[in-house]
Amino acid sequence: AEPVLKVALAPAAQLLLAQLSGGSPFLDQVATHLRAALRNGDVSVTAIANRMGTSARTLQRRLQQENTNLGALLDNVRRE
Repeated sequence: AEPVLKVALAPAAQLLLAQLSGGSPFLDQVATHLRAALRNGDVSVTAIANRMGTSARTLQRRLQQENTNLGALLDNVRRE
C-alpha cells in the first residue's frame, strides 16, 4: 500500500514544496490558466494547453518535469 500512496501523494507534495520555496514560474502560469478555465468549466489538459499555446502532450511533459500533474495543480487551485 505504501508505494501506491507515494505515487498518489507525490505530485501534490512536490507542488506544495514548490510553492513554499517561491514556486515555479511555469507552474504559476499553469495555475493562472486553470483559474480562468474554472470560470468557463473546461479544465481539461487539452483546454489548458490550448490556452498556453502548446500541445497537451508538451504540457503533460513539462508538468512531469516539475514532478506534478494537472490534477494536482487543479486540486491546489480549488483549495485557494
